[in-house]
Amino acid sequence: MDRIRFQYSWVNDTKQRCIFGSMPSIAQVLNIVVMARQKTARIEPASLARSALPGRVVDYVVTLKPDAAIDQAWHRLRPLPGVSVKSWNYTTRARRNPIAIHVETKGPMKSWTDGKPQIATWTDAWLTRLTRIRPAEPWPAIPLLIAQGHDWHLLIVSKKDQKMTIWEEIAIGSTRSCFDAMKVVAVLHWLIDWAETVWRPWFLSLVG
Repeated sequence: MDRIRFQYSWVNDTKQRCIFGSMPSIAQVLNIVVMARQKTARIEPASLARSALPGRVVDYVVTLKPDAAIDQAWHRLRPLPGVSVKSWNYTTRARRNPIAIHVETKGPMKSWTDGKPQIATWTDAWLTRLTRIRPAEPWPAIPLLIAQGHDWHLLIVSKKDQKMTIWEEIAIGSTRSCFDAMKVVAVLHWLIDWAETVWRPWFLSLVG
């Protein structure tokens, strides 16, 4: 984890590094990779977003590692109008790796709700991008994560027709104690399992 730069210094303390560090070994087993430093990305094309919110980015995403079926579908994929390169996602960063989970971080002096407009904007653009591959119904429930200071929150997104709903947050733990940190780790493990057992099959049905 030393080579990953985090947006806030609080993420670099021992407990937070253990939280992020719990993911890669499991991700490798389940063919999932963890992508860092998404804050330099942008929505491409801008028409995917319903509103223009400058600087509204997420910090991390968990993406699927492409298998043979995704690689085959990639060759059939065409760029969206307005961009010169093709991508499974709403950005050309990590474009060959389909996004599964978004993670937004906020410093300890900010409210976790400050991250909701950011993660909502990017999630909506992401779902719009997926509908341009093929109209999809029904959508699975989609988890989002916001880490604010030491506290971690889980939100669930549902989508029906053109309406996207972000349901109220669930506090899943913190890094203030080892016991609460293990709660966060357990949820991260569950989310990685969700990405592999729920999201991957759904995504394959979309692009197959």
